[in-house]
Order: sequence, then C-alpha cells, then structure tokens
Amino acid sequence: MRGIKVVALGALVVFVVLVAALQGDAATTLVVGVLAAVALVAWWRRSPFAAASVLSLAVTLLGTSMTTAWAGDQTPLVSPLQAGLVFWLFAFVVAVVVWLVPRPDRRNRALTTAMAHAVLLVASPFVVLAPSAAPIAGLCAAMAVVAWRCRGSVRTQPSTSAPHAQRHVGRVAELRGAGRTAEVLAAVCSSGWQVLGSRVLPDNGAGPRPVEQVLVGPPGVYVVETRSWQGDVALVDAPGDEAGVQVATQAYALDGDTTELAARLAPVARNVRQLADLLGVDPAHAYGLVVFWDGTYLPEGAVELTVLAENSRAELVLLNGDQLDHWLRQQPMRLRKRNLTRLANDVETNLPPVP
Repeated sequence: MRGIKVVALGALVVFVVLVAALQGDAATTLVVGVLAAVALVAWWRRSPFAAASVLSLAVTLLGTSMTTAWAGDQTPLVSPLQAGLVFWLFAFVVAVVVWLVPRPDRRNRALTTAMAHAVLLVASPFVVLAPSAAPIAGLCAAMAVVAWRCRGSVRTQPSTSAPHAQRHVGRVAELRGAGRTAEVLAAVCSSGWQVLGSRVLPDNGAGPRPVEQVLVGPPGVYVVETRSWQGDVALVDAPGDEAGVQVATQAYALDGDTTELAARLAPVARNVRQLADLLGVDPAHAYGLVVFWDGTYLPEGAVELTVLAENSRAELVLLNGDQLDHWLRQQPMRLRKRNLTRLANDVETNLPPVP
C-alpha cells in the first residue's frame, strides 16, 4: 500500500510538470518529458532524493524556457533560443556539480540542487535588462549557493584536536540516527516483526556488550546498529590468493581502505555470531544490519557482505536509513511463526535490557 501511494504521488507530480511543459515548444516538451520519466523511475526505485533533483532540473528547464520566451517578446535584443539554451546548460552544470561532491547525503544534494536551480529561475527574467550578463550572474549566484551548502564537504588536514572533535560529532550523529532507526523499526511491528529493544550480550571473555536493537521476524534474527562515518563505502580492487596464485578481486572498502571497513564492522559481526549461538539459530538466519542516516555514502540499494571476525563469519547488510522500512518488508520468510515466538522468549530470558 505504501509503495502504491509513493508511486501515485510521484505520478501526480510528473503529470503536473508534463501539463505545464505542453504549453511550451516541442523541444521543451520532449526534454522535460524525458526528465519527468527518469524522475518517475527513480521514485519507483525508492530514490526519492534523486527523483527530486531530476524534477528540479525539469522544472528549471521549463521555467527558464518560458521566461526567456517572454523576454524575447519584450525586446528584440533577446534571442529566446540562445538565452534558453544557456540557462539549460547552466542548470545541467549545477546538477552535475552538486551530485559529484562526495560527502553530502542524498537529502542535502536534492535540497542544494533545488536551491541552486531556484537561483537560476530568479535570474532568467533579468535577460530583458542584461541579455549577456544575467545568465552569467545567475550561474555565479547558483554556484555560490552550492559552495555554501557543501562547505566542509571536502576534507582538510585536521588539527591535533580534530580526532576528539570528530569522534564527539560522530557519536552525537549516531545517537540522533539511533532514534530515527528506532522509529522505523516501531513502524514495521505490524508486519510480523518483533522489536526487542536494546539488549546486553553476556560476558564471553571480552566483557558484556550492548546491542542497539535486536529484531526478530520471519526473515531471521537481526542485530541492528546505527553508525555515522565520514566517508564513502564502495567496491575497490583488492589482491586475492587462490591456490598460491595472486588474483584480482573486489571488496568493499571505506574510502578505499578495506582493512578499515572490516575493523569497524568486526564488532557487529561478533555480536551477530554470539547472538546466534545463544539462541541456537542457524548462522544463515542471523544477520547484522548497519544503518546510516547522515555523512556516509553508500551505493544505491543495500550492501551485503560477509565479515570474518574471530574465525567465524557473519552476514552483514549496510543500508541507508531512508531505505530501511522498505528493505525489511521485502525480505523473504525463512522462519516459522512458532520459532519466532520461541526466539523472542529466549531473547527476553537470556539478554537483559540495556540499563
């Protein structure tokens, strides 16, 4: 039902844009129509911020075409085709620049794109007064907005006190994100999931370890942790060894460092395996779910990987927070209902809540 509502809303927005585009020339209608279709596909694939950026571009192309056509009617000094193409080019440039900046999350990218495009729209009527200067001034102002919105995105050399400050900021972001994760998990309880809250794993030689959320449902048992890391998670080429022969392979890495990513995920992997052992669950039905809300770039969709920790393997999933609800509801059923009740009771019995 939620997916139908999302698609219906996206279709309505696209319809409004297309109706407006039909008032213009054939080229504008064609280009805006293609962009609207791309936005609808992105919306369908649960990339609302990418869809919003594409729609922002479509609206900007449509708006600047209309204003430059109006300007051409006001003065013979303005060529609507030439001025319109210049604004179109600048709108595309702004969108590409915003999405090439590596650090901001998708929500910030979409908002930055819309703000910069709004500046171009405001500048377009001024071609009546300055046919050559208005587009250039609009681009400069739009890029100033982009620079302001993306300030601090590019890393600089940290001072000696930076690591402590970064850890503090990261911890605050994680606590804020954990609250948002808990809200999403509470919403999926109606779909057969049981959210058992924050639990403490018993001491197995390394001391008791808290777990942010334990989630039990038809797809399996999940250890849910919220993280906030500054960096990009992506596939990189990594050396491998098969039968003594060096081979090329790929592995996920944080800012190109596979070791760093593995080290950060190892505690979650250990918790997953300990929980599976305590509950007597097949390791194939126990997972770690690491949720990111801000600061960390992930490829589209879920990143599924196997992490080796203390000579045992655990399956982890890295996911953007805005995809958490949809991803959970799409998982296949692996456990029977009576097993879910037993597992939930075992968690309540063996894992005390975090004080």
